Amino acid sequence: LACKATEGTFTLSFRQQTTGPLGVNVTAPELEAALEALTSITDVRVRMHGAGRRANGALCDEDGAAVAQVQFVTEHGDVPALVADVSALLDMNVHKHHGKFYVKTDGQTYTSGGVKYASFTGTTENVECSNHGVCDRLTGLCECFVGWTSSDGEGGYGMQNDCGARVSKYAGGIA
Repeated sequence: LACKATEGTFTLSFRQQTTGPLGVNVTAPELEAALEALTSITDVRVRMHGAGRRANGALCDEDGAAVAQVQFVTEHGDVPALVADVSALLDMNVHKHHGKFYVKTDGQTYTSGGVKYASFTGTTENVECSNHGVCDRLTGLCECFVGWTSSDGEGGYGMQNDCGARVSKYAGGIA
């Protein structure tokens, strides 16, 4: 995401859910919290790059130099794009003209300060027992194949009961 505006607000929508108004001074933690407040998103990571990261941390500025990277952690696959409503966003440097907002997806790029930022298509999937086990239909729990165990949902050890973590031979398990 990138934003060229000096005043006003915008909203973001994902799967028919819309954030409240977000000001031009929204920071990465605030943007992340607003997206995670939507019932259509469980967990995202937002990282700020460019001028917004060095200055006041805000996404929007007068030259669109800040870039916010939104990574979907729990929504799997090639998710639909965030949709921005920028009708209340203004660029006062251009005689109260509407601000500009960029949402780049599926490999599209945005260049800021000579740095090219690329978006990525989602490659994860949500499958039963991560294709590394069999579901016990009586208990609803995964019985993991040898070498696999419960994960944290991101490949590390955790309590997801999804057979999504490889057992490390260095952790006393087998691989």
